[in-house]
Amino acid sequence: MKEVVEAKLTLERLRERLDYNPQTGVFVWKTKGSKYSRVKVGAVAGSVAPNGYVNITIDGSPVPYLAHRLAWFYTYGCWPNKQLDHKNTIRSDNHIENLREADYSQNQANRRANSKCRTGSKGVCYRPKNTRRPWVAFIQKGADYTYLGAFAEQDEAAEAYARAASDHYGEFARGRR
Repeated sequence: MKEVVEAKLTLERLRERLDYNPQTGVFVWKTKGSKYSRVKVGAVAGSVAPNGYVNITIDGSPVPYLAHRLAWFYTYGCWPNKQLDHKNTIRSDNHIENLREADYSQNQANRRANSKCRTGSKGVCYRPKNTRRPWVAFIQKGADYTYLGAFAEQDEAAEAYARAASDHYGEFARGRR
C-alpha cells in the first residue's frame, strides 16, 4: 500500500505543497490545500506518531507519508530503494544528513538495546548459573546467532559485542547501548 501511495505523489506536487529544511529536517506547509483543510500556511507539517516517526498526510492520502521518506524524495528526486536508517536512532530527526539507505539487517544493527534487555547492553545476557563467567555475548546476523563467549564482567561482554558489531555491520554498528 505504501508503494502505491508513494507512486501517486509527484516531486512537483510535494514541492508545491511543502517546503523542506534539510538542516532541521522539518517540513512546512506552503499551501492550504482544499477548502476543508485545517492546514495553515507556514505551520509545521505532520505529527509524531506513537512509534516516534513523523507522519504527514498530503492531499487526503489514505495512508500518511513518513517524513523521512518524503525528505529523501524531496532532496534526491526519487524514492529510496531500501529502508531509511536514522543514524542517531531518533525517528523524528529527519535532517537529510541523518538519513541513509539501509537493508533490514543494517537498520536493525543500528537499533538501541531492547527496552526489555535487563543488562542494558546490546548482545549481552546474564546467566547466573555460571558463577565464574556469568556474562554471555552474542551477535545476530539475519537469522543466525554467533556466540562470542562468556565473560567475568559485563563490560568485557559488551566490548566483545561492540567489536563483533563493528566487524559485521561497519558504519551501521551500534556498540554497547
